[in-house]
Amino acid sequence: MKGFSLNPFRPVWYHEDDFGQVEVRPLACWNDCVAQLSEIEAFAERHRDPDGHAYSDIYRMLSGPERLSDYGLKLRDVQNLVPLVMKPGRGVTSGTISGKAERLENCSAYKSGAATVVLSWTAERKVTWIGLFGGGLSPTAIGPMAAFLHRLGRMAPLLLVDWRGDLVNLGNNADVVRYLKRL
Repeated sequence: MKGFSLNPFRPVWYHEDDFGQVEVRPLACWNDCVAQLSEIEAFAERHRDPDGHAYSDIYRMLSGPERLSDYGLKLRDVQNLVPLVMKPGRGVTSGTISGKAERLENCSAYKSGAATVVLSWTAERKVTWIGLFGGGLSPTAIGPMAAFLHRLGRMAPLLLVDWRGDLVNLGNNADVVRYLKRL
């Protein structure tokens, strides 16, 4: 991950390359995500520059047969699940390390150590996207983060997609804990 900033007087910032690398999607998208994970690797090989340090194009993830917004999750309900060990930031900004940070509307972020949860919602305060950034959870933060993700999985049939190669059914707490310990 490129980097984050959390200061109680500034918004949470994340590098634009990190957007969507780990996100919550409907469980109905499982097979679609498996297919995309295979395609991502092949796409990367086709578009790798000869020097091996860059790419000539980026893969754009497809939304799948269902969207998180289809479930009508209320922002307040999801916010109430965020672990107390995670501190809220003052808004969310994104950009490049050398470029101007842009404030993202209808987003909130919560952070504990290097781990960050970002929520995005509609004007009606329905959640449209949940992303995780960072990683490297402290041993004491794994339990609360696992509880948060598992409770999300009980609100609706959801999965966690780590586009680096992992899919986790949020309804299975043991799988959630195993994934978080590998970060």
